Amino acid sequence: MKIKKIEKETLKDYLGLKKIIVDYFKYIYRGDILSGKKYNFEDHGEHVMSLVTEDNDTNMMVASENGIILGFIMYDRYNFKKTVTGRICELYVDPNARNTNIGSKLVTLVEEELATKSYYITADKDAVNFWKKNGYHHIDETADNGNRIFIKNL
Repeated sequence: MKIKKIEKETLKDYLGLKKIIVDYFKYIYRGDILSGKKYNFEDHGEHVMSLVTEDNDTNMMVASENGIILGFIMYDRYNFKKTVTGRICELYVDPNARNTNIGSKLVTLVEEELATKSYYITADKDAVNFWKKNGYHHIDETADNGNRIFIKNL
């Protein structure tokens, strides 16, 4: 498995990236989809890719094997409670590649790259155990989207 940071200039080299981003949003909105709500996930994929190419603060790493993207992580620096922290914006691993430490490896590489004293993530209920396993703990607050807020202090 290879993990690489995507640079704006090399984004075009990752042909499967848009597909896994679309898969990510289908996973996130799976409850809405089951209830009949319609989304244009292609637009979501384009938006995420534009964040990487147009926003100097948003970064992305991808994990791939044999040219197939297995997962991605998006991250930046964030001002949380008047302290600059590392923020993991999105993390997704293809369901067929889960439980192989891809997500943990992506998180560790981001923590090493950002090298801040604390990290921030909002997570839905399905990811609670993953974040706890990676040293994050829930604080008594929720994000605007209803997800739990987790932090990790080094």
